[in-house]
Amino acid sequence: LYAKQTKRNVDGIKDYLLTSQTARLIVIISAVMTLGAGAACAALTLAWGLLLDFAVALTLALERPDNNTIMYRLSKKRTKESFSLGLLAGALWGIAMSICITLHTGVVMGSVSSVAILSLLVASVAAAGEARRDTSILSPKRLISPSGFMILCFTAALIVLLTVSSGFSSFIGIDQPKQTELLLSIIPAAAVIITYEISKTIRLYQNSIKAKKKT
Repeated sequence: LYAKQTKRNVDGIKDYLLTSQTARLIVIISAVMTLGAGAACAALTLAWGLLLDFAVALTLALERPDNNTIMYRLSKKRTKESFSLGLLAGALWGIAMSICITLHTGVVMGSVSSVAILSLLVASVAAAGEARRDTSILSPKRLISPSGFMILCFTAALIVLLTVSSGFSSFIGIDQPKQTELLLSIIPAAAVIITYEISKTIRLYQNSIKAKKKT
């Protein structure tokens, strides 16, 4: 059982990192092309690559077996589907995040960075939750795991600190986020969630069709 869960955790980390790195690549490319290299600032690169990705990977590695672990199977077909889904979700994440940043090109660079940081925080949690679960994260039957709760609290604390403390925002190297930045930060996360949820719904429908044919 624990061997299956270890494999499941590794697959979750792989899916998350594929999604995250694809999004980061698109954001950096679009930043250089449209906003200049400053948009892909050191604070964003540090927060994304060294802090959030590491924290999410660590929490996914600590997931414990649940009711779905015993039924976990990973075929070649599902591996290809997970790879394609990760690329698609990451691409939409990166595109949505780039658009949100571009909407603020007329504002000071600090404000642009605050949009990027907030979008990163919210979308990373969404991607981690979707990569962890085989079923919908909106399902009321599934409770959040201790490690998932930990990363959620960590992210929420960072967002609150950035929003209410100008000193902390200045320390990070961005302007204090306002309501507009908070609203824009939801868009990339929504793109990730919608992509994964549609894929899971299609997979569930296909499995139900196969089950009916067998009976």
